[in-house]
Amino acid sequence: MWPRASRSSRLAAAALLWTLVGLGLVAAGAWFAMKAGWKTAVPAILSGLVFGLFKWWLLLAKMARGNAFRIESGPRTAWLGAAFSPSSWGIAGFFMVTGLVLRRSALPLSIIGCVYVAAGFGLLVASFSGWRAWRRFSGRVTDP
Repeated sequence: MWPRASRSSRLAAAALLWTLVGLGLVAAGAWFAMKAGWKTAVPAILSGLVFGLFKWWLLLAKMARGNAFRIESGPRTAWLGAAFSPSSWGIAGFFMVTGLVLRRSALPLSIIGCVYVAAGFGLLVASFSGWRAWRRFSGRVTDP
């Protein structure tokens, strides 16, 4: 069957995935905004950073803490994909499709860039909660 991963490994995998996806979305958003030109790119990117902080504060901080708690209180070993709940995987799929639709829309590139930067920055900031949980959990428990 699937290889098993420790709780510590699942915490690290969750934090790493949020970090990498966040960085990728910020970079893609900046690229989209820059294609629209400097005059609109700078306000779009700065707005995206501000909206990303709101997204983190209103939604993602709670999700990241809840995910870490679910892993810490869960089974000692589980499939690595269990770093996220099935509903979280569903939400991720929904946002991937939303990103595809957004890229194919007639919206200005600066707005698309702003949305991508906001989503990515929110994920990136939320990943810090995951890294803190991993460090805290790894330091107090020997977890195979």
